[in-house]
Amino acid sequence: MAEQFAARGFRVVANYQSPKTDDYDPGEIDLICQRDGHLLVLEIKSTFLRNSQFDAWLHKTQTLRKAGTQVKRQVESVTEVLKTDMTLATSLGLENDADGLEIHG
Repeated sequence: MAEQFAARGFRVVANYQSPKTDDYDPGEIDLICQRDGHLLVLEIKSTFLRNSQFDAWLHKTQTLRKAGTQVKRQVESVTEVLKTDMTLATSLGLENDADGLEIHG
């Protein structure tokens, strides 16, 4: 997916490990993509077809719900990191300023 976003003009950082704090660990961020003032924080999940309705229900209620809360933490983390980590900002093409950037999870 990183290659697909890059081919469409996005600046991409894959498998970014956000800093841990004493209170929480946002975990690894699968993809961070930036273009035209929009930053996407993406958690990639398998498209594996489930064998039963029960398996699909479990995937929806557990895996995808957990991913949603994980992305929320990751968006918060990326927002804070961009204020202090010029390495990440530069990798995303945000050398000048990240103000006005719209972040989407």
